[in-house]
Amino acid sequence: MRYSIILWDTDNTLLDFNAAECYAFKKTMSELSLPCDEKDHKLYCSYNDALWQELNEGKVTKEFLVVERFRRYGAAIGRDIDADRVNERYLNNLSECSIMMPEALETVKKLDGMGARQYIITNAVSFVNRRRVAGCPLAPYIKDIFVSEDIGYAKPDVRYYEAVFTRIPDFNKEKAIAVGDSLSSDICGGRAAGIATCYYNPLGQQVEDGKQADYTICSLSELTGIVQ
Repeated sequence: MRYSIILWDTDNTLLDFNAAECYAFKKTMSELSLPCDEKDHKLYCSYNDALWQELNEGKVTKEFLVVERFRRYGAAIGRDIDADRVNERYLNNLSECSIMMPEALETVKKLDGMGARQYIITNAVSFVNRRRVAGCPLAPYIKDIFVSEDIGYAKPDVRYYEAVFTRIPDFNKEKAIAVGDSLSSDICGGRAAGIATCYYNPLGQQVEDGKQADYTICSLSELTGIVQ
């Protein structure tokens, strides 16, 4: 095998975060009698996405992000909301949703049968990510989960990857490949850490020069050929 250690991103790579996030937002807002139509969801996403980008750039912490997104959303709709309480309920609702991405289970099972060791590397909220993975059929094939808040650094920080490498038995950089949907987090981080990278790009997004991964796939099933 060319690569025997697979480092998977979770959100929108193995698990459908967009679907889970929409479910959690609407359920949370409904429970708290707050606006939850499509317009409100898009407004919330604009704040959430911007803050996650700031996290990737090292400008904010995750602890700040998860509350601030609801604080900004509340201010935008003119409602005085308890952002900490809203976030707590939202995260619990999010942890309930484990919808897999197309071909995720088939690909993970096939890689396991080929002898690959598979791990998750993620910047997601720790208990949410662990619950979502544990609640879906992918769980038996994942050797371990490495969450940024548990390690102390976040992707794409090289220190995050170095910490992950020390936690994987018999780790070999030449045999490892990081797979994810984020150029700024998964691909830039993996490249900086000295391992191969695979960009999961189902929508065929344009990639700027200098940000290319070693491999680009449109469907997860393509990964088995690369690994082999």
